[in-house]
Amino acid sequence: MATRNDNAEAPVAAPVPFTILTGWLGAGKTTVLNRMLGARHGRKIAVLVNELGRISIDTKLILARGNDVLELAGGCVCCKVDAKSDLWDGIADVIMRSAPEHVVLETTGIAEPAAILDGLSRVTEAVRARIAPAGVICIVDGEAGAAALHKREEAREQASTADRIMLSKLDIARADDVAATHAALDQFAPIAER
Repeated sequence: MATRNDNAEAPVAAPVPFTILTGWLGAGKTTVLNRMLGARHGRKIAVLVNELGRISIDTKLILARGNDVLELAGGCVCCKVDAKSDLWDGIADVIMRSAPEHVVLETTGIAEPAAILDGLSRVTEAVRARIAPAGVICIVDGEAGAAALHKREEAREQASTADRIMLSKLDIARADDVAATHAALDQFAPIAER
């Protein structure tokens, strides 16, 4: 006869992968985000944004609104967070509330991804155990990327921190602009996957 063990611990949930989607203002982050949310990938993704009023999520993708959360098509949720104060607690809360398979933070155009990731070291072990950093993706404008990388400190910071670079606006960029952007990325983000 089997006995019940009331002292048995509940299984510990595996940490949820967390990706930062960054890029300077106008690089194309919102376009990438909308495509990701509209794709039929079958994954439940939580999307967090620094300032919900500044992002234009396609209204066809929004199913319901409530306080700081939007319910999005494809099982995604979108939350407004303050990256400086409650980001990690907010991510842990979203993970507990909606059990996503992946969390994506869409940053503001002036974000410093390295500083965001550094904040994870200052949260409680319980919060840290629920989140698995999965990298930084930087959206780089293929048309004006070279100029931005040479002139703007935040552009260099974002690109140099990235694990992956995604070039945007390739449909409108001239070949020489794309080549110049690649050359700038060779200088400022030489090891990032493109």
